[in-house]
Amino acid sequence: AKVGLDNIALVKPIDFNGDRMLDVADVNLMLQEITSGGNSDEFDLNEDKLVNRLDLDLLVTSPENFNTYIGDADLSGEFGTTDLVAVFAAGEYEDETMMNSTWETGDWNGDAEFGTGDLVAAFEDGGFERGPRPASPSVPEPTTGFLSGVILLLLGTRRRLFSTPTS
Repeated sequence: AKVGLDNIALVKPIDFNGDRMLDVADVNLMLQEITSGGNSDEFDLNEDKLVNRLDLDLLVTSPENFNTYIGDADLSGEFGTTDLVAVFAAGEYEDETMMNSTWETGDWNGDAEFGTGDLVAAFEDGGFERGPRPASPSVPEPTTGFLSGVILLLLGTRRRLFSTPTS
């Protein structure tokens, strides 16, 4: 058998600050780039020449990076009550101080604030209390019964094709 390697792409995790770790500091650098209106190629993960919420979503949700949900404030791999308690305890929800929020204090939509829009973004992502995000989209495995049926069908077809007709 011949195996082709031309469709394989090596993807390395994003490490914006160069500390060889994928952590909340990298997410916060992405958020700063979005807030500043910069469009640096380094942060343009979907290569559309813009750095925005779509790039943030890719950084957080893609299996090559954090593989978690929008709203996972501590980047534990799950979005749940613990994350909500932590961000509300930080006291930045719709506060008087402008542009003071980070990923771990509730800025999940890239506007440097923790407000209703961040909660909407998190709940739209659909990960609340669902556990860890699967590593990749799952493809159902065929069952043994299904495979047996296909094999029997093929054998029956073969028998009819190669048998001699009787008159």
